[in-house]
Amino acid sequence: LRAKNISKTKRKEIINQRLLDLKIDKLAKKLPSQISGGQQQRAAIARALVSGNRMILADEPTGALDHLNTIELMEIFKKIHEEGNTIVLVTHSKFVASYASRVITLSDGKIIDNKFV
Repeated sequence: LRAKNISKTKRKEIINQRLLDLKIDKLAKKLPSQISGGQQQRAAIARALVSGNRMILADEPTGALDHLNTIELMEIFKKIHEEGNTIVLVTHSKFVASYASRVITLSDGKIIDNKFV
């Protein structure tokens, strides 16, 4: 945000809003080693979004999460997508894939299925 010449006040506003959106606003002053894996995932998503990126590439973002945190993260992704962002998510979980509007299935590096859900 600094590279885009956005004022310090506006940067704080943008960052605080994304932290609030991702339900990690109370963790803003903590280091990554002081928060859980799920919270670290959310912080990474917040970083991607505050910079104005319209696409998130997520490789197994729920791999280390329990079921409840998986649902919560997928609901966050759903909201982010509804805001007009694109999410490319890699997963082995059929449950996680069920949130997608399009599923491309690969096997041995080849597309074996490509469907809109």
